[in-house]
Formats: sequence, C-alpha cells, structure tokens
Amino acid sequence: MSGVKTTLGVLGVAMLIVGGIWVLQGLNVSWAPQSFMTADINWTYRGAAFAAAGLALLVFGARNGGWKNVLGGLGALLAVIGAIWLLQGLNALPGTGMSGHSEWAMRGGFAFAIGAALIFIGTRESSAA
Repeated sequence: MSGVKTTLGVLGVAMLIVGGIWVLQGLNVSWAPQSFMTADINWTYRGAAFAAAGLALLVFGARNGGWKNVLGGLGALLAVIGAIWLLQGLNALPGTGMSGHSEWAMRGGFAFAIGAALIFIGTRESSAA
C-alpha cells in the first residue's frame, strides 16, 4: 500500500501544479503561460477543481508519515526530468527544441540536484531518541 500512496501523493503534487497553472491562465495573469485557456474563466474553475483533487490525493498519500515517501517519489520524478533536460541541453538527446541550448542544460542540472536532494530527504532514517 505504501507504493500506491506514494504514487498518489506524487500525482497529487503534479495535479496541484497543473491546476494552479490553469487557474492563473483562466484569470489572465500576465506572467502565466499563454494558451487557448487564457482569459477563459471556465479554466479557472476547472483548475481549482483539479488542484483540490490533487490536494486530496497529496493528503491521502502523505498521511501517517508517508510524506517522506511522497518527497522521495517527487524527487525521483524531478531527477529523471532534470536528467533529460540536461542531456537535451548538452545535445546528447537531439531532436527537440531544447537540444543544444545551454539554458536547458542549466535548468536540467538544477532540477536534477533538487530531485537528488528530495530523494536523500525521503530516504533518510528518522532519528528516534
């Protein structure tokens, strides 16, 4: 059951982030990514509902001390994404818009480092007195 709760917690974090982006786009916040959702209030409502469902999944996955598993799972996901961005930025994985652009290599290295730190935090044993 621990693996399921970890997966649901990581999915909940992703849903919170995506839902938040949809809310910002629906509200036409100037620094939010522009898309077909921009200035459409329906996406604000959809984003809020999506984020609320994500929060529920996160709470379910993180309760009873499962937050460390969720952090570790989120760290693993972030480390994989960061490694892909890093390799694309270094042009080791060609064929995308990120290939050969050093800013993606830097972003990927940063994401990988944060992911590794989250994995470390998630796998540390708690010091019981």
